[in-house]
Amino acid sequence: RLDCTNPICSDGVVDANEECDDGNSVNDDTCSNVCTASACGDGILQSSEECDDGTGVNSDSTADTCRESCLNPFCGDGVIDAGEDCDDGNDNDNDSCFNDCTIPVCGDGKVRVDVDQNGDLVEECDDGNSFDGDACSPPGAADGGCKIITDIGWKSVTGGTYRFGDLTNANAGSPQITIADFEMSRSEITVAQYKACVDAGSCGAPKNSSGCTYYMIDNETLPVNCIRQSNAVEYVTWLDGEMAGFSVRLPSETEWEYAARSQGQGHNFAGNVASASCDSVTGFGSSCGYTTVPHVCSSSRDLIEPTQLSDTSDGLCDMSGGLDEFVSDDFVSNTSLVPTDGSPVSLSRSFYIPIRSGNWNAQSSSSFVTTKRYSRFVSTSSKLIGFRVVRVAP
Repeated sequence: RLDCTNPICSDGVVDANEECDDGNSVNDDTCSNVCTASACGDGILQSSEECDDGTGVNSDSTADTCRESCLNPFCGDGVIDAGEDCDDGNDNDNDSCFNDCTIPVCGDGKVRVDVDQNGDLVEECDDGNSFDGDACSPPGAADGGCKIITDIGWKSVTGGTYRFGDLTNANAGSPQITIADFEMSRSEITVAQYKACVDAGSCGAPKNSSGCTYYMIDNETLPVNCIRQSNAVEYVTWLDGEMAGFSVRLPSETEWEYAARSQGQGHNFAGNVASASCDSVTGFGSSCGYTTVPHVCSSSRDLIEPTQLSDTSDGLCDMSGGLDEFVSDDFVSNTSLVPTDGSPVSLSRSFYIPIRSGNWNAQSSSSFVTTKRYSRFVSTSSKLIGFRVVRVAP
C-alpha cells in the first residue's frame, strides 16, 4: 500500500482473495470482517435478518430452527413448529390447515369450503358451538356435523302465571296471565327452514330487496326476513301438516313475553342483565359491528344458562335483538283486553299487529326490553322482522 503496509482485509481495497473490503471493522454490514460479502447463512446476524444460525444448509424442514431465509419460524412457513397444530405453507384458509396453523374442526366457527373424497363439502356451515336447533348440526351429529339442517330445535317452556307488561309481577293493574306448557323454536325461523315451505309450494317467497336474507350468499342459517305476518302463518300452517302429534302456530304475544322473561320472571332484558350493550343484546347496528342481521344463535351470550348457550333459562336464542318478531295477535293498546289464558288477541277487524323483540339495527336500549311492544300495519314487511314458532301437544 502507499503507506508501505501489506494488503490486509479492512484496508478498503478489494484484493484477489477478498469478496469485498469496506475498510471498517463492523461485522454486521454488507461486508464482514473477513472480507466476505454478507449473506444469509454466514452466521452473522445482519439488520435485515431475524436470525442466522450459520449452517449454510436448508434448515426449513427442522422445527423451531432458523429458516434458510434467515427468518424466525412462523405460521405459514411450511414447518410445524411448537404451538402449531399444522402448517401447510400457504395462505388458503379453506383447506385442511387454517392460516393460524390450527386444524379445522366442526364447531370452531370457521367454515371450510374444501370437499371430501366424495366431492361433498366437508362443512356446509359452522356456527362455533356444539348445540342443536340453530340450523347447523353440531359436532358428533349423525350427519357428521356442520351440515345445514331444517329441523327445528324445540325447547320446552314450562307454563306458569305472570303479569303481562309488569316486570315486578306485583302490579294489580296489569293483567295476570296463566300460560300452559308449550315448546318454542330455539331460534328465529331460518332461510333454510322457510325455503322448505316455499319449495313445497305452501309459502310465498320473501320480497327481493336490499337486506333480504333469502337472496343472500351463504344465507341458510340467517333468520328469514322481508315477509309478512301472513307468510309466517303460511309457514306454521304447512309445518303443522308436517308435524304429526302437535299443533304448530305462531306464539301469542303473552307467550312470547313469558318466554323472553324466562318464564315470566322480572327480566328487563332476555339475558337478565343490567343494561343493553354490545355484550348483552344483538343490536345497535354498526356500532356493535353489525351491518346486517347475524346468523341465528351466533350472538347468544350464555347470559342465563351457560350449558345451553342461550339468552333464556329455557335455552332460547336472540330474544333481545336479532330480528323483531311477528306474533299471532291483533294489536290492542289497552293491555287489559289481552286474554288471560295465554291465547292471542283476536279482533273482528284490525289494521295493526304487535311486534316484539328489538332488532340488530335498533339504537335505543328501550327497544330490547322484554315488555316492549310495537304496533305495525298488518301487511308490513321489513328486513328487520322475522318470526319463531311454538308447538303444543293436542
